[in-house]
Amino acid sequence: MDVKPKAKTQSNLLQLVDSLCGAVRDAVEYKFDTIEESYLMELKEKLYRRGDKLFGYGIKFMPHRSELIPQSLEDEFEWLKTI
Repeated sequence: MDVKPKAKTQSNLLQLVDSLCGAVRDAVEYKFDTIEESYLMELKEKLYRRGDKLFGYGIKFMPHRSELIPQSLEDEFEWLKTI
């Protein structure tokens, strides 16, 4: 496999992934004592689901046993209940 580095301006898919990762980060990482979930909520219909299951498919939390993470964070992040 021939892998070569590219600037993100050279790859539209890389820009797309970077935007989505930024939206997820803004939804879970406090900045100035607030979170910003609106970017992720705008994209929620575009996220991959297997059946109706999003977590573990369209959004994966790390580390292993990440299936427990969304449920444990629902009280802190209200958007997890609606995504």
